Formats: sequence, C-alpha cells, structure tokens
Amino acid sequence: MSEYWETHWNKISRDIDEQSQVERTVKKQPISNELFERTVKWVFDKMRLDRNSDVLELCCGNGVWTIPFAKRVKSITAVDFSKPLLEILSEKCDAQGIKNASVVYGDVSAIDNIVKFSDSYSRIFLYAAIQYFSEKEVICIFEKTHGILKSNGGGG
Repeated sequence: MSEYWETHWNKISRDIDEQSQVERTVKKQPISNELFERTVKWVFDKMRLDRNSDVLELCCGNGVWTIPFAKRVKSITAVDFSKPLLEILSEKCDAQGIKNASVVYGDVSAIDNIVKFSDSYSRIFLYAAIQYFSEKEVICIFEKTHGILKSNGGGG
C-alpha cells in the first residue's frame, strides 16, 4: 500500500459518520441506511454465509461491514492498516458486545505476514478497496487469498 493511502486513511476524522469515514458516499454524501442494508443482504446472500462461516475481511476500515458480518457468522478476522479506523472498530465491538471478531493491524498487500495458510477461513471479503492497490499488489493479494481458501477446502 502506498504511503499516500496510509497517510490518507490514518487522518480520518471521528467527527464524520461511519459511511463517510470509509468513503462509502454518493456525490460526497453518505449512502443511506436503506441502501447499505440492501447491499449487506445482497452480499450475504451471494457469499452464502451462515453461522458456521469463518470470514477473513481485508481492508475492514472502521468495521462498517465487520459488525454485520460478526452478527451472522461464527468468526471474523478483520484486517486493516489504519490504526485510527481499527480503534473505531474495536470500540464498536466492545460497545455491542461482539466477541467473535478479531481486529488485526496489518497491510493486506503483505497478507502472508498477517495470516497463515493453516488459519481456517471459509470466506474472504474485500469490498470497495481494491482500487487503492497497484496491479501487482492486487495480483499478489488474489494469489495469496486463493491459496488460503484452497488450503481450507475451496471456500464454497
């Protein structure tokens, strides 16, 4: 991940709404709760998630996706390299009593330094972040995450 993006994500303000913190906006306005809930339902249906799912979420940011996942799956490991956004996520987990989410600091372009192929993940989720990586980083991320899923039975 470039130094520019690291600086960008580390200066996010706590004073703006959670969708704007992670740039989920339309014409610089946060997306509506209704649109987000429809998107969540669509993604969960397509991923075929259930209470037995172990999810690895890459570029989790402030947990806008992590929290809904945690309420529906067995476990979630949420990875990001913005300490301020991870602090927000940790606070949300604490406030909502979420115990099945592991919050991990790290650069997902070096995913093999963060998780091991022996770690058990049935699904890997990366939403609206791929554009922040170089082509070489994207290929590397996909190759490594494919290897993680393959070593765990293909990911369904």
